[in-house]
Amino acid sequence: MRIALITTPTRSSEPIYFPPMGVARLAAYMERLGHEVVIFDAARVRWPREKLCEIVSAFQPDIIGISAIITAYGYTIHLSQALKQAMPFTPIVLGGHLTINNAANCFEHMAIDYLVHGYGEIVLEKLIEHISGSYPLENIRGLSYRCGSSFASNPGRDFVEDINTLPLPAYHLLDTEYYIANNSRDSYLRPYLERTGKTADNTRVGFMSLTLGCTGRCTFCVHEQEYIGINYFNTDYVENHIRYLYNTFSIRIFVVGEEMVFSSMKRVRDFCSLVREQFPDIYWSSATRAKYITPEMVSELEKSNCFAVNFGFESGSTRILTIMQKGVTAEENIHAAQCVGESTMTLAVTAMVGNIGETNETIAETEASIKQANLGQTVGLFYATPYPGGRIWDWTVEAGLIPDIHKYLLEISNRDASDFRVNLTPYPDWIVKLWFERLWRAVCYTAASQKPLPATRPSGLLAKWHTWVHETLYQLKLNAAETYCRLYDLAKQFAPICVSHKFDFDTDKRGVLLPKNLILGKQSKRSTLQ
Repeated sequence: MRIALITTPTRSSEPIYFPPMGVARLAAYMERLGHEVVIFDAARVRWPREKLCEIVSAFQPDIIGISAIITAYGYTIHLSQALKQAMPFTPIVLGGHLTINNAANCFEHMAIDYLVHGYGEIVLEKLIEHISGSYPLENIRGLSYRCGSSFASNPGRDFVEDINTLPLPAYHLLDTEYYIANNSRDSYLRPYLERTGKTADNTRVGFMSLTLGCTGRCTFCVHEQEYIGINYFNTDYVENHIRYLYNTFSIRIFVVGEEMVFSSMKRVRDFCSLVREQFPDIYWSSATRAKYITPEMVSELEKSNCFAVNFGFESGSTRILTIMQKGVTAEENIHAAQCVGESTMTLAVTAMVGNIGETNETIAETEASIKQANLGQTVGLFYATPYPGGRIWDWTVEAGLIPDIHKYLLEISNRDASDFRVNLTPYPDWIVKLWFERLWRAVCYTAASQKPLPATRPSGLLAKWHTWVHETLYQLKLNAAETYCRLYDLAKQFAPICVSHKFDFDTDKRGVLLPKNLILGKQSKRSTLQ
């Protein structure tokens, strides 16, 4: 069967840097089954819809698969409609994070025939058998499909039992050279090389996964409702993957992205031993979770050419970290950052502003934690933004903060979380935006960054005047925010009828956000198909 797989741009204003590994894995799996597969990497090429429909039609596919995340919602609506108009009798299948807790909107607004929940290998394999007339549609676990004017969803999930039997991603179906040439780890790698005195003549970058899934269920993450646990690729598979990229594409810089891949020292030692023994000339960056970072881990990573460590700092308030079910404390965040900061490796973290339960006090805690942890300007700072798939989304919808889900999904299409979209706190929008500025200033003024804000070093009387005005207004806004928050808290305590209670929220016995209608994914039975 001829299969067309289409990627979608998450933000059309920015080039895509990361290759679509999920689509490449699915394509390789389908090729191994004997199907003819073409990846139309619209996220990379950005064809106009008419042109994309033209080239997909020329391939004459028997089935079309679209992969998308939630910020491609608007794009996928228009793309699916254009594809269906051009090829009205070709089944269109939608997969990816966009589908999580969002099937109704997808079927209502998109011209799709099927929707895949979770990993797509087994589901697409069985769906193709159904289209060929040899497998009952209602027996395909994790599939939704049109039923007259509505749709039906089959419960359960199916995924490959042993992920080490999966083929390597179909790099030959991608413009792999584009992803290598347009990726630079310079902001992370260069400081490491300067500190260590090492050199890197070949800086061709490749991406690889050492795991599938996650052990965490952060309230802002899709793993909350599509939870399947975590699966690790074994050492032989990982070595084969590295060697393929090393020999085929001459890649020497490897990016490992999953935060749960190094959740034990044994896994750290095994991977570091593999690098030292088999690939001593590569450099690589790792991701993990703060609670796993110890001086022993940092030492092992340093000895193995690891040039950067990434983790989600998210907040410097233990209360907020608990509400979001991050599984770490502020002290663990600070300790982890200090451990990496004292090493030769580059530290890169993310942090969020305006979470449920955020107050002036929790922002002050985060500000202090940023300074104590000595975080530099490799911090990605974002607003807490609800996306379908986690408890934050469920609570936000229940609270009426998103009255029209379809309209909201269109608004966040083609945007990232650095754009302020929804206020999850009872305080005015200007206060949440001020919190963002406050934390960004804390990041910029830490000793690690060595790059104070330009306004702190004005030249000339006019520049000094502008700086004085800016800083005075900033301080006035800080004072106004503190006054507003105190008055609101007093009103809520002594005159509750005067304040809105739509921002009230419940927590479970652990202190984790608890929506009234809690949707939890659970690990499903794996398929025996290989």
